[in-house]
Amino acid sequence: MWKSALHLAAKDIKLFFRDRTALSLSLVLPIVLATVFGTAMKGMSGGGSGGGIKALTLVVQDEDRTDASQKLITALTETDGIRVQPETDGRAVVRNGQAAMALVVPAGYGQSLQAGEIPDLLLLKDPSRSLAVQVLSGRMLPALIEQNLDMAKGPAFRNFLGKLGFPEDGMDDAVEIFEGTFASMDLLTSELEAQGAFEEENASEESSDGEGEAEGGAGFDFLNDVPEMLGLRSEEVIDTTNQPASSAGVSHAFAAMAVMMLMFSLVAGAGTLLDEKEQGTLMRLQLIPNARDAILLGKTMLLGTIGLLQLAMLFLFGMFAFDVPVLEHLTEIVVISLATVAACAAMGMLFATLSKTRKQLEGSSTLVILGMSALGGAWFPREMTPDIFQKLGNFTLTAWSMDAYHGSMWYGKKLWPTEVEGSTLAGIWPQIAVLLAIAVVLGLIARWAFRRRFLQRA
Repeated sequence: MWKSALHLAAKDIKLFFRDRTALSLSLVLPIVLATVFGTAMKGMSGGGSGGGIKALTLVVQDEDRTDASQKLITALTETDGIRVQPETDGRAVVRNGQAAMALVVPAGYGQSLQAGEIPDLLLLKDPSRSLAVQVLSGRMLPALIEQNLDMAKGPAFRNFLGKLGFPEDGMDDAVEIFEGTFASMDLLTSELEAQGAFEEENASEESSDGEGEAEGGAGFDFLNDVPEMLGLRSEEVIDTTNQPASSAGVSHAFAAMAVMMLMFSLVAGAGTLLDEKEQGTLMRLQLIPNARDAILLGKTMLLGTIGLLQLAMLFLFGMFAFDVPVLEHLTEIVVISLATVAACAAMGMLFATLSKTRKQLEGSSTLVILGMSALGGAWFPREMTPDIFQKLGNFTLTAWSMDAYHGSMWYGKKLWPTEVEGSTLAGIWPQIAVLLAIAVVLGLIARWAFRRRFLQRA
């Protein structure tokens, strides 16, 4: 028995090593995926070149346009981990999901500082991107503290202490000490900058830890109370009364799983073309009329049927089990699904027509699908990954499909631009157009490869 088993094993090993493409993919796949995920997690966990989590975009809308507002913007620009993006309508940018947060510097900001008052600043937030919001909020504090207290000094500091509940009888002494030792604020700013990542590491712990409330008596929340004392008001651009922020995560998860599993399913379905070739069925099918394109078209129609059925079952389950807003955006979801299925079916046929064996098909498709899922944002937020990942993600159908699904189910985007609360909400037609273009291009390449490799050599 052992001798026979060894001979059989040796035979299979020879066959495995004979398929050099499949062998290379089986060895390279773990290395490539480990590199992709290692690079992404390194950037997300603070191992990037900038030391700490990568720079995040902060949209700034300057309505004051004075030296004071420009000084604040300059301070934010020079802050590590913040990439300032000037805009004239910060609300529209955040509402469309193009940035997690926008800072609005209102008219009269400079005058308020000169009068010794803490000015009002408006922070517009996307509630679905809480991690990026917390990171940016923490990184803004040093610039806000230095700007507001440096320009107003005594009056603003008195107001600041009053909001903290400082005793009135000791207020004058405190202000005098503060003005006499204002240079020490540089040290405070440096310490805050050195602790720039503390909100990512300890935000959840601080929000749920009751010890700080017991010790402080008043339950002082650093991340929320300090910005408010510095004149920073927060406003969520999306009404979460009937649509809690948690639903954004559910919508994102279902969109991610829908696209990734759809690609796996349709590539596997397209692999039946290789089975038919190996079994000799493809040779007999070429006897039917107009077989050159009918075979490929029929296989594509099969994949489309499988894909639409899979998506229908997934979204129906999500609607009943997790309150995914399917019916509210049914038209958009149907159109997105049709475009996504077309692109995935074309990709599946391309893999099937370019692969020589099932092992090659499985290895190459797994490498590409998992890589596109990582780069396209299916596994972690794209804004928290390195810049190169975000750029490469634009070349994946995963990113375009997920942006369309998430834009519809969370941001409420329609096929065409609409007006919402005084801002223009972008439509999802660009994502649909890109998905259809991907389907056409990959489909034409698959048709060429099918005619060249299968019909002539079947």
